Amino acid sequence: MTYISEIYLLLASNIFASNFIFSIESEYVFSAMRHFGNYQLHLVVISIIASLFCVGSINYFLGELCYKIYLYYQNPNLIARYNKLFTRFNKHWKLILLLTLAPIIGNAIIFVAGFLHNSYAKNISAFITIKTLYYLLPIF
Repeated sequence: MTYISEIYLLLASNIFASNFIFSIESEYVFSAMRHFGNYQLHLVVISIIASLFCVGSINYFLGELCYKIYLYYQNPNLIARYNKLFTRFNKHWKLILLLTLAPIIGNAIIFVAGFLHNSYAKNISAFITIKTLYYLLPIF
């Protein structure tokens, strides 16, 4: 494996680990790459999008798994709370997805979208777009 491919795999694994729902790790590889200026922009974009797609999908499906566990313990009070949360999330989903820019809270947004059975394609595409812009705006 060459030195260059190791850099981009490290970038992808760092972004994956820092955006996972149960992670408190921060993104440090991308800022180091920007500091030293030793990168090709198209490979950075591919690494970012691929790792965000993987981690977003895992977080979403973990949310769906928790929903299936939640269904097992249904009672009228829990159903009323779920429906209230579902309507609020769907009403303000664009603003809520902007919270993905916040480090700790942002990791849980896609998880909550999976738990609430919100649209997978809509949430993952918005998550990838917002986070990719978050990483790439400091370059320009």
